[in-house]
Amino acid sequence: MEITSSFIAILLTILGFTPYIAMIFRRKIRPRIISWCVWTLVTTGVFIGQMLDGAGVGSWPIGLSALFSCCVAILAVRCGDNSGVDFHDWLVFMWALLAFPLWWLVGDPVVAVVILTLVDVSGFIPTIRQIRDQPDSESAWFFTLFAIRNGLVLLALEHYSLTTALFPAVIGIACLIVVGCLLYFRGRY
Repeated sequence: MEITSSFIAILLTILGFTPYIAMIFRRKIRPRIISWCVWTLVTTGVFIGQMLDGAGVGSWPIGLSALFSCCVAILAVRCGDNSGVDFHDWLVFMWALLAFPLWWLVGDPVVAVVILTLVDVSGFIPTIRQIRDQPDSESAWFFTLFAIRNGLVLLALEHYSLTTALFPAVIGIACLIVVGCLLYFRGRY
């Protein structure tokens, strides 16, 4: 069951990121650089934490997401809408950078993943602010797919603990919130 769920989650990761990256090149969407930098840092950290706590194949889709997130962050520099990067965005980014020294100081994987999950959720703030102002700047399909994908990641975990399960559960919910914001703000304009 774990391998099948992980395989499907990996497939959904590829199916989600491939058209998302293509839409960036076609300038159909404009990813927010701060969000994607935060998500790259945090997803990488969570992947490492999950591996250290025995998540096994359930962590593989998270690791793949870290790689794709890095690609999107790089593309966001070239093709994203970063004209509105402001003080609040930089606060979110600084918070993300502080998460790793906090992890090292605490030394507890559970506390580290809680911190990283909170930081990752804060990475949604710049994207939601952008969606409010530019409802067509993001992909509802992408975030819907990743909500489903995170549910499959939960099913794929070989070891369940707060360290392994918190991040995919919370981020799945955050993705659904983004979809709700996209639908709401697109309906208003």
